Amino acid sequence: MGKWFGFFGGLVFLICLMCFSLLVGTRDIPVEMVLDTFRDYHGTVNQLIILTDRLPRTLIAVMVGASLAVAGAITQVIFRNPLASETTLGINGGASFMMVLSLSLFTNWTLSELIWVSFIGSGLTFLFVFSIGRGHSPLQLTLAGTSIAALFSSMTQGFLVLNERSLEQMLYWLTGSVEGRKLSDISPVLPYMLIGVVLAFFLARSLNLMALSEEVSKSLGLPVTIYKLLAGLVVVLLAGSSVAIAGPISFVGLLVPHLAKMWVGQDHRLIIPFAALFGAVLLLVADIISRAIMIDQVIPVGVMTAVIGAPIFLYLVRKSWGQSL
Repeated sequence: MGKWFGFFGGLVFLICLMCFSLLVGTRDIPVEMVLDTFRDYHGTVNQLIILTDRLPRTLIAVMVGASLAVAGAITQVIFRNPLASETTLGINGGASFMMVLSLSLFTNWTLSELIWVSFIGSGLTFLFVFSIGRGHSPLQLTLAGTSIAALFSSMTQGFLVLNERSLEQMLYWLTGSVEGRKLSDISPVLPYMLIGVVLAFFLARSLNLMALSEEVSKSLGLPVTIYKLLAGLVVVLLAGSSVAIAGPISFVGLLVPHLAKMWVGQDHRLIIPFAALFGAVLLLVADIISRAIMIDQVIPVGVMTAVIGAPIFLYLVRKSWGQSL
């Protein structure tokens, strides 16, 4: 019960962060103006900035952070690898490559269409990694995933170099960014994120069994392969929709599940909601810092998550050296 009180306390903190996020930017906007935007809208410049820039990026940061964190937690269970995430295994890279390829060949794709392209890229990559990962050690899987991610990164850069128009449009997005989106961009991806998170909750008990050895899971009557593929579908939905709207953002899916486990233990009925909460907080904090750290220029949030996440993850690795994360 105490852990759930902590969860609701964190939820209140997240709501406060979201309110604070509406105040942070290159233009100073008083609290009264923010309140008037929602209760007495007149279409002033400040109100337009809030509704067309700060509110969308705040909501997208929360949605993407929660989705990537849950996807990372599930990925680590599927492959029983503490270093597995949608980034390290190349799932985000596959989605990014397919989107860049599509935009290079066809110029008039909408976000509703691109999200399916992202699903195809992330889904095919997951199936490939899943097929080669069976029967191999976590270290071998990590090396294979890293190689796949590097391959997709190189191919993506190659297409961008060959197509300067795509380079100008996609380079900022490929660093991971929640800037420049509209409220209308949320509706195409939100249903898939909600479906993914709901399915993750329903799979939580099975994830606890899958976290055990495969032999134990099968002896308890769990059809392991079927449930792994179903969990993989959740990862594809969450990672693919996140990449479609915000680009490939690193470290959230790798770091946050470990923070959640440190807080609530190994029960995925708790890990899933806490990972979603911590992921939303992490990405929103990163976005707020990226806006506040420089006056005239906004740092892409993907850069900031790496700056924040890398030292924390290295600390966790050092702290648990010689043990399982």
